[in-house]
Amino acid sequence: MALTSTPQAQLLFEKMRHTQARQENTSDNLARSGVAGEKTKEIEPFSQALKHNSATASIKTTNAHHLSGSVKDVGFKIKKSKEQAEPTLTGNSISPEEQLLQLNEAATDFYRLQQVHKSEIERIKTVLNMGGGK
Repeated sequence: MALTSTPQAQLLFEKMRHTQARQENTSDNLARSGVAGEKTKEIEPFSQALKHNSATASIKTTNAHHLSGSVKDVGFKIKKSKEQAEPTLTGNSISPEEQLLQLNEAATDFYRLQQVHKSEIERIKTVLNMGGGK
């Protein structure tokens, strides 16, 4: 079994994909902030995406005595925000300042997820090295 096929790794990678989608969406919002009549688009929170798609992380079997299960891929919905910033004279309600804050949050989340993944890989390497000295 590859280290990337564990349920924890798959869920972590799905969260990373969600964070990347948030960054892309926020960048798009920021690029459209100067266009008349544009509205903010948002990606649903990761917890809602998991609930919406009934995704469950579980164990894959490599032995008949192991528990069975599956992991479902999660899609992310993009919707126009109902809570808009105060519209400008051109009807644009995208706040560049708010979008920059969201970009920073997404970048911080992605970095944190990378650190969690790195920590898990190091933990597994440590466990594997403990038994390999004989």
